[in-house]
Amino acid sequence: MGILSDTGRRRAEEFRSQLRQFHGATDGVQAFTVDPARAQEIHLLMAQDASPYLGLIDNQPRSDMRGDVLYMGDSGLVSSRTNTAAPGTERTLKSVHSLDKNTYDMYPVERDIKIGYSVIDSWSHLPNFMDVWAAMVRRAIGNDILRVGWNGTSYAASTDMTTYPQGQDVAKGWLELARDSDSAEDYYVDGSGGEVALGSEEFPNLDYIVATTKGRVHVVYRNDPNLVAIVSQNLIDHEEQQFYKQNGRKPTEKSKLLENGIIVKTYGGLPAYSPPFLPDGVVGCTTWKNLQRLFQPSSMRRKVEDKPELNAYADWNSDNECYAIGDYRAFALVDGITIEETQPLE
Repeated sequence: MGILSDTGRRRAEEFRSQLRQFHGATDGVQAFTVDPARAQEIHLLMAQDASPYLGLIDNQPRSDMRGDVLYMGDSGLVSSRTNTAAPGTERTLKSVHSLDKNTYDMYPVERDIKIGYSVIDSWSHLPNFMDVWAAMVRRAIGNDILRVGWNGTSYAASTDMTTYPQGQDVAKGWLELARDSDSAEDYYVDGSGGEVALGSEEFPNLDYIVATTKGRVHVVYRNDPNLVAIVSQNLIDHEEQQFYKQNGRKPTEKSKLLENGIIVKTYGGLPAYSPPFLPDGVVGCTTWKNLQRLFQPSSMRRKVEDKPELNAYADWNSDNECYAIGDYRAFALVDGITIEETQPLE
């Protein structure tokens, strides 16, 4: 059995006490509700500790587990004239958010983390011990938010990490929501089975695939200045390999580095992003704020306790949350894209 050093145990217990104070919990209480006022602050810190992409999507605190999805995008024309001199004629209000019926349902999600005694001992000499622990937990949770957001396909009563290592059964993520939507016929293309093959005669390059995907976005959003392309890394890698084969060291203007460290390329006239955990063979065109994660601040629970039988401390976390797409008309998706092997250049 592993043994936690006296220093390590003292620092771990200090962390537990400071964590309770941070959230306004009574000293000595083991499990506590996370202070809702701190919830948004925690989510902002996740973007620093896990991935800057968490700061691009729309993280919305919502008080109810079920309700209407809201997206303050361009819903169309709001300008008009009305002849109010005509009897019974009144001016008509126009909504500035999507009018399509779009609802959400939150489900409980558990994020339970084991921190081994050896890890705690390795941190115990650090003056910022609490910050290191908290950042590690936020990083793990933040990464999973993106992982499930891109890969989630269902809600299982009991999830199976072995069968679904990308959290496919934790929740329905953005891609699955787009596939299952009532408007999928207009905005979703299943490219599997060779229907969409990068490098083929019909789809010769990534610029063309992105441009045709953008063409499926509803005309209201098609020229939105915030529209971006979300592209799988395997497609970008293939495109770059073909470029280097043909152009050698000739410079390309396709990439630039943003201040937050994200490398952005340009395909099909749109800034193209390849976020972590995005599955292979995907091209999507949307705005980042159209990709939503909704969470209920009042549902956030946390408990940190010693688990000597595991030679570790347990950091139990849970809340109610779900993913949503603000307006399906603003999200065109092609997935299942394959790569057609080209003949080597002579």
